[in-house]
Amino acid sequence: HSQSLCRCECGHEQYVINSKLRLGSTQQCRGCQGKEFGERNKKEVHQLDHYLYPKWLSMISRCYNKDYAYYQNYGGSGITVCEEWRHKFLPYMEYVEAIEKPEDFNENWSLNRIDTTKGYEPGNLKWSDKFSRARNRRGYKLCTSRFKGVSWSQTRKKWCACININGKSRHTFFDNELDAA
Repeated sequence: HSQSLCRCECGHEQYVINSKLRLGSTQQCRGCQGKEFGERNKKEVHQLDHYLYPKWLSMISRCYNKDYAYYQNYGGSGITVCEEWRHKFLPYMEYVEAIEKPEDFNENWSLNRIDTTKGYEPGNLKWSDKFSRARNRRGYKLCTSRFKGVSWSQTRKKWCACININGKSRHTFFDNELDAA
């Protein structure tokens, strides 16, 4: 569905499906539509349009939805979300917005757990670029190699050596683990 960025009379901006605009079925933002439920509800509804909201939902899914693609790497391996953030977006949003952003911060940066053995909790989040995130990853459970950067490829049935050259990963495959190291 194609969407347009619209500004409500209250000043709030949100994307609206064009067909709803043509039909006139959308005339206010979700916050103003919920005014009859009070100002607190209006504030909570506006949170749904916050740039961190999809990140928060994804974090919850990774840790608690067994059908989520990467659940086994998060919730399936014991990673949790602190109780304060698990059920309410606002405390998470306020905490994350207070985290200092680096000078070269841009839209390619994302949140990363500082200690990958711990869950999503205050004191364990930082903004990271893709290179920092790659260095901070936990080892794979299927990695049976005793050498760093070497893992067994289930698909190729060979040992894989992974090296980083100018920010790009290069993979080379070997018949034995020692050659890959």
